[in-house]
Amino acid sequence: MVSGFFIYRYLPFLDELVEAATAVKSQTGATVKCAGNIWDITEVEWLKTVDDVYCLLYEAEEGIQNLCKRIAAESDIYTEESFRKSVQITLTDEGELSTYRDGVIRLLQPIAFVHEYIHHTLNYSFKEGWIAEGLAVYYSRDYEEAYVRGHNMFGDSFQKWYEEGIIDDESMAKMEQDGAAEYELTIVDYYQKLREKDKDQNNQYTCYEYANGLTDLTFFGTETRENLKYIKTIRDVYDIAGNMEKMDDLGFDLTYQAAMVITEDLIAKYGLDSLVESSGSFEEDFGVTSDEYIRNYIDNKMYMHFLEE
Repeated sequence: MVSGFFIYRYLPFLDELVEAATAVKSQTGATVKCAGNIWDITEVEWLKTVDDVYCLLYEAEEGIQNLCKRIAAESDIYTEESFRKSVQITLTDEGELSTYRDGVIRLLQPIAFVHEYIHHTLNYSFKEGWIAEGLAVYYSRDYEEAYVRGHNMFGDSFQKWYEEGIIDDESMAKMEQDGAAEYELTIVDYYQKLREKDKDQNNQYTCYEYANGLTDLTFFGTETRENLKYIKTIRDVYDIAGNMEKMDDLGFDLTYQAAMVITEDLIAKYGLDSLVESSGSFEEDFGVTSDEYIRNYIDNKMYMHFLEE
């Protein structure tokens, strides 16, 4: 892979920033500097050819540029230039998930790049990990939507299950056996309502993420949800990553998508800058504890406005 690495720089369709990238070979791959970011390029399972490298750099840079524009449009503090920060990215095939720590993104799959980049650039109190993850999911959704669509990651089963609501007998029997039928059918129902509401052919992944988040909030604290072992909460993922102590806060029992839904409403109500300028205490910032905020949000089903016309 490395011997042909420089070929991509001379292809006519390359963006200026990617075209200006430089690479230094190493025994295991190459260290690439692209638009201020440092990529440790190694031969991982999902990166095998020069075209793969090009796509990775191009899509990541496009994702950063779009993210910076969006943040600048929503914030009085950030401009596109001030929000952008250089980061080091290490590619890996090891572990269960991509992570960010101490200025380094450990990237297990390209679709996670902008999510981890947001942890590098936009954060909240470390104690309120649900907001950190909510911000990352909320602001990475456009990139992930484009990535899923551009890489043809929607299979026939997705089309039948979610778009058409046709679930095969074997899958339905398995869901019923696991006690998951009501939960999964609610995701399908919410997904179809969101698709009908938005009427956009390019929002399938986004609607799927919101349908999952809304379903988690609908069943939050119920026996149905607690018995579904395959649902990973923020607490579960942080435990897998090994980068945070387990905490008792209610927010850590949310799924990532549920955290996104509540965080989006928090931004809509108070503005992004209220999080950027945080004192580090949710209660000081918003007048209630995060547990009280989340409990009130769930108990009063404030998330259902996402499904309304």
